[in-house]
Amino acid sequence: PFSSRSRHTRFLHRSRGLGDVYKRQALDRLGDPDPTEVAYVGDRIDNDVIPAAAAGLRAVWLRRGPWGVVPREVPAEADLVVGSLIELAERIDEAWA
Repeated sequence: PFSSRSRHTRFLHRSRGLGDVYKRQALDRLGDPDPTEVAYVGDRIDNDVIPAAAAGLRAVWLRRGPWGVVPREVPAEADLVVGSLIELAERIDEAWA
């Protein structure tokens, strides 16, 4: 998993979906913040965006690869949609806007 913590942002990325055990472990590694302070970044709506939003995390859809072009509609659960990790780094604060 990839995580980052700065003065204003905390975010997670993992190649597999968000399970309860992983969510708990990830939040523990980040110092047990309120889930609303954490952005979960994923490329699949069904495995990443919807479960992250349901868990109370900020859901960021990394719209790339096959899962980025198949769905045409942006899910209501997405707090932010980006097309690359570079764009994510530039726009992550918008997930809390």
